[in-house]
Amino acid sequence: MLVEQTWDKSVSMIAGQPEWILGFANQLRSRVDAGAQGLANLAGLWPKLECMIHCGASLEPFAGRLRRALGPAVRFHEILASVEGVIATQDSDGQAGLRLLAGTGIFMEFIPLAAWDPLRPGASAEAALPLEATTTDCDYVVVLTTPAGLVRNVSGDVVRFISTEPHRLVWRGRSFMYLNSAGERVLDADITDSLVTVCADHDWAIVNYHVAPSRSRAASQGSAGSATSGGSSCRPARSRHRPVPCLAWSSMPSSRSAIRFTGRAVSPARLSPPSCVW
Repeated sequence: MLVEQTWDKSVSMIAGQPEWILGFANQLRSRVDAGAQGLANLAGLWPKLECMIHCGASLEPFAGRLRRALGPAVRFHEILASVEGVIATQDSDGQAGLRLLAGTGIFMEFIPLAAWDPLRPGASAEAALPLEATTTDCDYVVVLTTPAGLVRNVSGDVVRFISTEPHRLVWRGRSFMYLNSAGERVLDADITDSLVTVCADHDWAIVNYHVAPSRSRAASQGSAGSATSGGSSCRPARSRHRPVPCLAWSSMPSSRSAIRFTGRAVSPARLSPPSCVW
C-alpha cells in the first residue's frame, strides 16, 4: 500500500530501519519497472530525494545496497530515537558517533550492561549512573525519565560513549537481543562489525543475516519451542548459488524469538516497509 501511495509523489526524505528501507526500495522499483519505465535508483523516480534517516539497526551490512538502491547523491543521516523521544543524532559527516541531546527535557541515566538484569530491574537500578559519571570504556543500558510522566523507563538501547566532552555515542544493540550462552554478552554491533569485516575481506555480499547459538541435533530435537522466525544467508558477490555459512542477526523487532543457527542459504525474512516517508 505504501508503494502505491508514494511512487508517483515528490519525496525528498525517507526514514526507517535500513533493511526496511531496502525492502521498500526494491518493491518500489519493481512497481515502476512493471510499467516499463525502467529505474536505476529511487533518485531517478524522486529527483528531490536528498536524505535517508535511519535508526534502530546497524547501517553497515546494508550500506552498499542502499547506496545503489537510493542513488549516489542521497545522504545517510543516523539518529537514536525511542518512543520516549530522540536521544542522539548525527550532527556532522566528519565526526564519528552521535551527539547526545542532553538539553531536550529528558533526564537520562545509564546502567552498565554488566550490571543489567532484566529479571531484577530494581537491583539493576541501583547501578544507574548520571550522565556525568559515564566513561568511554563501557556499554550502557539507557534509562529515561520524561516530562510526559515516564519515570526511569528502560528504552532497551545499549550505547557506548566515544567521548564525554561533548558526549558522543555509538549504538551497540538492544538490551534484550544479545548472545549470552556462556556469559559473553555478544551484542548486535559485535556481530555486524565482524560480519561486515569478513565479507569485505572475501568480497562477499551480505544478502540477509540472522544469528542464534549453535545447538546440537539432539538438543534441537528435544526442544520443540526453538523455531526460527526467519531465514538468512550470506553469499559471495561472484556466485549466485554457493551459500556462505555465517552468523548473523536480524534487527527486526519481530525477530526476538529467533533461535537457530544455519549454514545453508534459505529464503530471507519478509521485509516490512519503512516506518515513515516524507
